[in-house]
Amino acid sequence: MKLFSNFDTTYHIKVFNKAKKEYWKDKVLMVQRDKIYFVLNVLMPLLSFFILFLLFLIIALVWDWGGIGNKIKWALFWIVFGPGFLIVAWRALRKYIDYKLDFALITPYQVSFYNQQGIFSRQLRTLDVDKIKTITVEKAGLLRSLFNFWSIVFLSEGDMDGRWSWMLNYIHAPEKLKEKIKDIIRIYDQTEGQWAN
Repeated sequence: MKLFSNFDTTYHIKVFNKAKKEYWKDKVLMVQRDKIYFVLNVLMPLLSFFILFLLFLIIALVWDWGGIGNKIKWALFWIVFGPGFLIVAWRALRKYIDYKLDFALITPYQVSFYNQQGIFSRQLRTLDVDKIKTITVEKAGLLRSLFNFWSIVFLSEGDMDGRWSWMLNYIHAPEKLKEKIKDIIRIYDQTEGQWAN
């Protein structure tokens, strides 16, 4: 579905298919966040808010404040939960857009990071493979260990303090993916002055 020029829900498929035609099919890889991102950042906040809403609704129905107190009770209830729902729903929508429309495309010559920033804006950053210094997997946290999702970090040449690191987050089984990426990218050998697989 294409609403605006920068909001196309099939854009990642178009970019991937174009890259497959340009390079060999097995030399292109599209990477998106794992489903755990959707569960943790979209479903859990919405479900938590809904449970909290139901709990307070039951308490409000059972607890009688009498006369004018009931009107105040319901006014407070809707003052808290009305804006609260808008905030939680807006954040969940933004995270859903990140989940569905953010992706990275790996080709033999560059790694491209596509970041959909809401409905009106999309950011594209590319990293030439000859500028990649290292590819590492960052592992930290109990939840990440349980579900085996981590981050893959591309450290670019000339980066001393991590400001120019490029990251793929919420990646399932990242060590396998790292090996696939290394199989695809062609590292430019500075000493030989040629591309090497």
